[in-house]
Amino acid sequence: MGKKQVLLAVLSLTLLVGGLLYVTGIVPVLEPRFYPSGSAAYLPDPQDSFATYLTENRRRIESVLEAYYYQDQVEPFGSAYPQELVARMRSPYEIPPDTLRCPDQVSESKRGFLLIHGLTDSPYLLRPLAESLASRYPCARIRSLLTPGHGTVPGDLLTADFEAWRQVVAFGVASFAGNVDDLYLVGYSNGAALALDYVHRAAADDTVAGLILLSPGLASAQPGLSMAGLLKYLIHWVSKGADRDPVKYDSMPMHAAAQFYRATQTAAGPGSPPVVVPLLMAVSGEDTTVDTAFVADLCCSLLSASKRRLIWYRSLATGR
Repeated sequence: MGKKQVLLAVLSLTLLVGGLLYVTGIVPVLEPRFYPSGSAAYLPDPQDSFATYLTENRRRIESVLEAYYYQDQVEPFGSAYPQELVARMRSPYEIPPDTLRCPDQVSESKRGFLLIHGLTDSPYLLRPLAESLASRYPCARIRSLLTPGHGTVPGDLLTADFEAWRQVVAFGVASFAGNVDDLYLVGYSNGAALALDYVHRAAADDTVAGLILLSPGLASAQPGLSMAGLLKYLIHWVSKGADRDPVKYDSMPMHAAAQFYRATQTAAGPGSPPVVVPLLMAVSGEDTTVDTAFVADLCCSLLSASKRRLIWYRSLATGR
C-alpha cells in the first residue's frame, strides 16, 4: 500500500472514530447551550430568605437567557415570548395570601403549598395549578422551587445533583416555618419523587400535612434507566433537541437521567418506608415516562384506604 493509500485510510479511520465520539457525546457538542453555563439555578444557603432565593434565581436566569439566546437572536422562542416573559416563566415564584379575600387569617388554619416541578421542566409547568390553589384557598401561601440544572440551559443538567435537589426541597419546606399551620408538598414527575423522599427523611417532623403527587416519577417506564449511571460515561446525551420551548428543555443528558433514577430508588425503591401523611396521586394511563402500574401498586401499599386516593385518567382511545 502506497503512502497516499495509507494516508487516506488513516484519515477515514479518524473521521469514523471522531464521528462516533461526537454522536455518543464523548466529544463535546459545539453549541454553547450543551455546556454548563456557570450560572445554574441557585442552591440556597439555609439562612437565605425565600425572597433572596427568588431574586438570585431570577438574576441568573436573565443573564443566561441574554448570553445564550437573546444576544444573537431577536425571537429565539417566537414572537410571543420576549426575554422578560421567558425569565418570569422559568423563575420560581410565590403567591402570598390574598388580603382582600382573606382579611382575617386567625379564624382558620393557615395552609401552605410547595410546588416542585419535573425533570427538564421549570416552575411554569405548575403555574396553572398554583393559581387554581390560590383561587380555592385565598388564605394559603404558595411557593414554587427551581431545582438546580433547570431554567437556564440544558448543559447545566450535566452538573445537576440529586443531593442538591434534596437541599432545595428542604430549604423550601423550612421557608414556611412560622407562616403556615399545614404544609402540602405538590410534586410533578421527578418533583413527586423529591417530595416523597423528603417525607421519608423528615418522618419525625410534622411540618408536612399531606402529599399531592402528579404523574409521580417513582419508577421509570424505561427498564434501561437503571444503567444510566454507567452509560453516562459513554453516551453523554439521551436527547439533543432544538430547545425552542420557552419553559422547558428539549434536550437531556444521561447524567440527569441517572439522577432521576437515583431519586426513584430513594423515594420508592426496595425497603423504602411507609408514608405517614395523607396522599393524593394522579396518573395518566397513557404516560410513557412513568411506570404507572408500579405507581398504582405502590399507592395501594403505602397507606390505609382512609389516607390515600388515586385518580387514574384512562384513555378512551387505548383503554389504558
